[in-house]
Amino acid sequence: MKKHQKDFEIKLSADYGTGQVSKAVSVQSTFFRELLYNIEHLVHHLAIIKIGIQSLESKVEISDDFGIAASTIRNRKLCVQ
Repeated sequence: MKKHQKDFEIKLSADYGTGQVSKAVSVQSTFFRELLYNIEHLVHHLAIIKIGIQSLESKVEISDDFGIAASTIRNRKLCVQ
């Protein structure tokens, strides 16, 4: 049985200071927004993995769409029509 989680607000905090001086930043977001960001960022990492596999001239077969954003795949299909 699936449970549907409700979205909720979260506060993201980070410190980008490289020395003793803090460069703290806080932003408001939502749980679902951060999940979507992670999915999009995963595509970026998959693209890098694809480049690595191709550069090794590996015999591993990967889909042409591996590491390509869903929106790009959709737009490519529209352009072909």
